[in-house]
Amino acid sequence: MQTSIALRELLYRMLTLHSKNQPTIAIAKTLLSLTLLLCLAACNKNSSSAGSSSGTSFSNSTAALKDSSVGNACALVTKADAEAVYGEPVTPIHVQIMGGDRCQYAPASDPVNSPKQLSVDLDPLVRPGSSISESESWQNTRTIDKGMHDKLPSAGLGEDSYFTDSLTGKGVELRVLASHRILTIEVEGLKNVAAEKDAEKKLAQTALSRL
Repeated sequence: MQTSIALRELLYRMLTLHSKNQPTIAIAKTLLSLTLLLCLAACNKNSSSAGSSSGTSFSNSTAALKDSSVGNACALVTKADAEAVYGEPVTPIHVQIMGGDRCQYAPASDPVNSPKQLSVDLDPLVRPGSSISESESWQNTRTIDKGMHDKLPSAGLGEDSYFTDSLTGKGVELRVLASHRILTIEVEGLKNVAAEKDAEKKLAQTALSRL
């Protein structure tokens, strides 16, 4: 699950920030094909070592999220929410790939080059048709994230949550388990990491109230 999230993050960046660059689009499409193959393999593989997180309860169903749509990330964190974070007009980019939904905001004055980038990702904890359980999926995600840390600082949100290094390597992102979904929020371009984490937590609280 986490492997597909990481690869899709790269695809989002390439497709949204370089939408007019044909060689880049060709590379992105090739990566997408590889990502889909990896996702299919991961979704059909049971993890023997995974277990549920302490204090986290899961549905007995292996695919509890029955709706074909995971939801609209842009409805969870709106343009107005992003503008409140940065104090200036922003441009939204909405992308749907591999069953996940992503909303990205950047300053309207320079959406490509600005260090201010706010992203919201909404992914199903278990994709319909997968044989993996919810507890295995979440534990796999935590295990891979924890590989970059000695520990994963809890954010105290949803059914489980923590801060982890950004997949882009530029900061810290917040990952939250809620309603059979994984919500990931990343805020870049504020004065320091502490301010970015605070903004991510406040946005997550708002998003969860709308989920």
